[in-house]
Amino acid sequence: MYRDVELEARRQIISYLQDYARHMVEICGMIIKLFDMALEGGEDKLKLLYSEVRKLDRSATELQKTITNEIIRSKPFLTNSDILYSLVTMMGDIIDSLDGAGYRAAHLSISSMGSEYIDLLKDISAKVYEEIDAFREAIYLLGYNPSAVKNAIEKIYVLENEVDEVYRGNVSYVFTTAGDGISILKWMEIAERLENAADYIERAADILLSLLMG
Repeated sequence: MYRDVELEARRQIISYLQDYARHMVEICGMIIKLFDMALEGGEDKLKLLYSEVRKLDRSATELQKTITNEIIRSKPFLTNSDILYSLVTMMGDIIDSLDGAGYRAAHLSISSMGSEYIDLLKDISAKVYEEIDAFREAIYLLGYNPSAVKNAIEKIYVLENEVDEVYRGNVSYVFTTAGDGISILKWMEIAERLENAADYIERAADILLSLLMG
């Protein structure tokens, strides 16, 4: 009976985590759309699109509270509750970093940087999207095919290295070609948050791996 209660609590938490991971994917997809809109000269529409990001962010925050409350409620009989709490907290950090990138993309008049440099940000965000989607897949598998999660985590590690390579290469290019210090500052404000999101995904994958081993 006790074991049945734990299994049901774990099933519910994983279901919530799957919804949370989908929010992460949606938010990152909207960040890419922000860059597309900036490339098209749609500065006036950027803030409107960012408001949609904020709606998703607020929904994700409520979901994070729900998951946390479920973990706390189930703690007396839930194995690895501390690891699950660390996982959902790290997922919150990923969303915060994405939101920070989106806010700056919408409010810093990034069209003034020029399309070449917006394209570089889009390149980074596209790789981060791949990494987040791989994480979403790992969370999905956690509920339906746990034996396949390790391979999904390994994919995340590969993609994180690819994000690092794109980020570092683009940073070097920006600092050696852009003559406008303000544009460089704007660019870095956004790029660093995208890179932070990628780093947090890797840490979340580490936590997920420890959950499998627990």
